[in-house]
Amino acid sequence: MLKYIVLSILLIGGFSLSFISDEDALLSPDASGALCIRLEHMDESLIQPPVDSNLIFPPSSACFGCHSFDPNGLAMVNANGEDVSFQTDWEATMMANSAKDPYWKAKVAHETYLHPEHKDNIETTCTSCHAPMGHYTAILRGATHYGMEDLMQDTIGQMGVSCGACHMIAEEGLASLLGGQLNIDTNRVVYGPFEMPFAAPMQSFVGFEPLYSEHVSNSALCASCHTLIIESLDAEGELTGHYYFEQTTYHEWLNSSYNLSGQSCQSCHLPELEEPVVVSANYIFLDPRAGYSQHTLVGGNVHMLEMMKAYKDTLGITASDENYDKTISSTLELLQQKSVDLAVEYTGNAEDTLEFEVIIENKAGHKFPSGFPSRRAFVEFVLTDTQTGDTLFHSGAFNEDYELTQYDPSFEPHHQAISSEEQVQVYEVVPADINGVFTTILERGYQTLKDNRLPPLGFQVQHNVYDTVAIFGMANLDTDFNFDENGVEGSGSDVVKYRIKVGTYLGNVQASAKMHYQSVSPRWVNPLFEDDEIPAIQHFKSMYDASDLTPILVASMETDTLSIDVINRVKNVSKSIEIVVYPNPVGADGRIYISTEEKLKHIWVYNPLGQMIPILNQTDSYIDLPTFADGLLFIGFETEDGRTGTQKIFK
Repeated sequence: MLKYIVLSILLIGGFSLSFISDEDALLSPDASGALCIRLEHMDESLIQPPVDSNLIFPPSSACFGCHSFDPNGLAMVNANGEDVSFQTDWEATMMANSAKDPYWKAKVAHETYLHPEHKDNIETTCTSCHAPMGHYTAILRGATHYGMEDLMQDTIGQMGVSCGACHMIAEEGLASLLGGQLNIDTNRVVYGPFEMPFAAPMQSFVGFEPLYSEHVSNSALCASCHTLIIESLDAEGELTGHYYFEQTTYHEWLNSSYNLSGQSCQSCHLPELEEPVVVSANYIFLDPRAGYSQHTLVGGNVHMLEMMKAYKDTLGITASDENYDKTISSTLELLQQKSVDLAVEYTGNAEDTLEFEVIIENKAGHKFPSGFPSRRAFVEFVLTDTQTGDTLFHSGAFNEDYELTQYDPSFEPHHQAISSEEQVQVYEVVPADINGVFTTILERGYQTLKDNRLPPLGFQVQHNVYDTVAIFGMANLDTDFNFDENGVEGSGSDVVKYRIKVGTYLGNVQASAKMHYQSVSPRWVNPLFEDDEIPAIQHFKSMYDASDLTPILVASMETDTLSIDVINRVKNVSKSIEIVVYPNPVGADGRIYISTEEKLKHIWVYNPLGQMIPILNQTDSYIDLPTFADGLLFIGFETEDGRTGTQKIFK
């Protein structure tokens, strides 16, 4: 094959020599008159005229002429020649299809159905993050609202969180604008992480100038859409004057050691390749760039990705099954290898009670779970007779509808110790309305009854953003929650104690602990499905009902086989606290009678928010509570030998 030596005149005035074949090359002048080498095997259909000057954002297709798969294998590939192009990694992500997410559409439809007088504001807020390019095109042109009907007719909005949505965010105001408020640079520039970008092709073929800026690698780039604060409504749709923190992932990261060490959101969600990569196809003289970030953009939403893959034609999604499989695999890897560490240890026995500890450490740079409040994680703990296979104890079982079988009807409190199968450790946020009742209606969020999601490493109560990411409920009273064994705050971990009575049982047992994760828990979708006459809800429900939504196993461990044939010979190091509390519910006088043979050192009463209720009067046989302390309460005890216990009461 005849070879030619081709002189390539670069924009900076230098030149390079490249050996290519006459069958594989052509010379093409760019807009500045410089001579650039392009390959004949490029996909010419991807090269389009410059983006119409009336468009504020370039469509994603305008970027893929150079940043999609390179069939020549010279660019956008890793050391093994595998495709790592922006298009391939991005197009099957939740970000790429955020405007087509059926759960999101159903939620927006439900909230506007319940509060039609706030429809414009609700939809405009929601589209600012799920369809930012369509939203901001409308807003920057003078529109006051951009809703779902606008989105359905808008091609640029349907592209979701596309290239321009992130790469056109200006540095000014970064991290100070929240709730989907983005400062878009409208000067037809695109910011990137590499110095001295080769600008001519993008200026010529796309009509936008690439500029280097450090801010695109800063976690603050993610702040606006991942710090969502909404105005609270009551059931009648009236503003309550309060704001509710729907999700605050960026602030969770701020209150962590990851922030202090400079480990950004991008370092996990756009992971860097170790080897340098040529970041643009078609120009063979380009040098590889170190620090190339893959646009995998994965989180923890396996079930929604699987649903979107199964119904992509219905949803108007063009990504291939192969790309979806890759994204799902990367998401599972993030969940199972980079989210939590779990260990289970046998710590001894007391008379007829076996004692175990499950230690869970958060490895994410934010709370786990984080983001939309429908997400939860829970611990399944099982004690098994290894000889017969019989289950002796099972906490955290779930049924065929993917719901926990023993979840408390109101909400499951945080547990420091579990001694009954009716108790299960669930890490979640529980929003409530102005009346203190659990709600899945985001606009009615007024207070938080529980937030025991695992904090990130380094999380501190005294941090200046703690008010937006606070711990709520009984986790505040758990000395193992976010505290290490020396009592130092910021461990990002929790220790759950399991105390299991086995009576006179003798034999061999094994304990196992599993951490499961659900991005869309049943208690969040069931209220939604009560209004399934709404088309968007009907659409989502049909997909949900046909999907396998088995909770994702995030981490697991089991002990060695334990022999308990000498259980009664072991020194009694602890025993259950036996206390009778009555009446329950408590009468209007607020008096609670206590019957026990234990010598009690302390008694506490607190509400579901973890706030202490003052005890007006205390004797050996009863306590008196103030009249204002109504509803679900918890009464805690500590004996003189340091043992503790908790019971629920209603007043």
